[in-house]
Amino acid sequence: MDGKRWARTRVVSDPLTDYERWELGTYIEGQTVSERIRIALRRDVEEVGPDFRLFDAGQADAVAVVMEYDAERRWLGAEKATAHDAVAELLALRDRVDAATVSLNEFLAGRRG
Repeated sequence: MDGKRWARTRVVSDPLTDYERWELGTYIEGQTVSERIRIALRRDVEEVGPDFRLFDAGQADAVAVVMEYDAERRWLGAEKATAHDAVAELLALRDRVDAATVSLNEFLAGRRG
């Protein structure tokens, strides 16, 4: 992947929803191919803002894609953000949330049931 890295920060409920439990199980495969996966409990972070993906984070041409959902959390689409200030704000949000995370292995080892 020529200097590229994959990383995921996921904020979950406690107790986990059925979907979150399923989703965490799917992350194990990503981790085996060097994806960095960090998990935080929702109660341990302040408001986490929108669901988003960062591409080329830390680069001058970084891009964010912000997901849009309706009131029932059904996916409506996504909006690409390229403005430096908007991407920098999302990077800062990711870094703040990352500070409250543990690795996927640590999280799964500490779960009961």
